[in-house]
Order: sequence, then C-alpha cells, then structure tokens
Amino acid sequence: MDVITKTHCVCYSISKATLQNMLGEKYISFLFLNFIKASFITSKYFSIFNSDLLQEIFHFFEAINLGAGSVAFEKGYIKSSHIVVIIDGHLIDKEKKEIVANRGALLFEEELLNNSQEQINCDLITEFDCLLLKAKTEDVIKQLGGSLKEILNKSDIIDTLSKVSVFKNLSKTKMEILTSKIRVENFSDGQKIITEGETGDKFYIVKSGK
Repeated sequence: MDVITKTHCVCYSISKATLQNMLGEKYISFLFLNFIKASFITSKYFSIFNSDLLQEIFHFFEAINLGAGSVAFEKGYIKSSHIVVIIDGHLIDKEKKEIVANRGALLFEEELLNNSQEQINCDLITEFDCLLLKAKTEDVIKQLGGSLKEILNKSDIIDTLSKVSVFKNLSKTKMEILTSKIRVENFSDGQKIITEGETGDKFYIVKSGK
C-alpha cells in the first residue's frame, strides 16, 4: 500500500535500525502495542478501549507467524474465544476464496462483545505470509474484572465524564468510584425528566440525544 500526502506535510523520521538499537527487545513490543491500539481505535465497538486498558492486557497477546496457505482458523472455531489482531497479511474464506479480514483488523468484534458462542462455518486461511496477535478472551476478562461489554460501558462513562468540566480533573481513583455509582437511563421522545418546582435528587449528564 502506498502512503501519500494530501497536503504539504512535515514529518519527523528515525531509522528502524536506530529504534532497534535503542529499544532492544522492547522495539517489537512497542510496534505490536501500537498496532493493537490502532486496531482498537478504528474498530466499530472497541474504539473506547483506552490506552491504560490495553497496557493491562498487552502481555496476554502472542505473536503468530503463518506462511502462505496456512489455516489460521479451522471450521468450528468459536469466534469469541480469542481477541485477534492482524498485524500483516490478510485472511480468506477457503471455500469462497474471498478476503474476510485485512491488515489492521480486529477480528470477530460483535461476537467478542456479546460473548457469542458462534462458530466459523469454514476454514480461514492466509493467502500470503501473515502475522497475527492473539490473546485468550478469558485471560483478558479475568485481568480486567468483567465482561468486555461491562468494561466498554465503564470506559465509555469515564470518557464522557472526562469531558465534563466539574469531573475532568478528578483522580483516577475518584473517577473509578464515581463511575461505579452511575446508572444508565433511557428516555423516550417527549418524556419528562425534570419537573419545574420539584427538588432534584439526581445529576444528569446527556450522553446522546437532546
């Protein structure tokens, strides 16, 4: 893939060899972590997964190198069993010969979110050499202390609170405590939330709608 500029562009650069010499073994970890971050940021469901959470689970990821034509996932594989990021290469449906996931993809997002036991219905293979990062979902959940959906909901609340002036300077500990006390409420169109003249007993933060 070519990378081109759309406007005048100024970049800072450093050679790969220099980074390797400076960071040693950390160089690969540095690259892998940033690939994972990029995959999560661009994902449909997991973009709210912040850097602190990724740092906590990064050590669970294992690098898997696959040669061209290798089976990455066999028919019957449970989609939610691992968190998988494609670092390089792509995967194709063995039967349909169609690309199902490209470089940078976070696989099986919806199934991960809902802890679905859905299985893939055909082998997924590599067309060329492929590098994956793979972590057991159960290890990640155990480390973070909740389902992925619960963790994402919590991250979403923290992200929202951090944009409210009265809360944005709270310590991490106080933010965690506050988040644990918050309840999500849904209101239909035209529903009364606050009645004029009544003493309020709640503080509302509008997440969406108006």
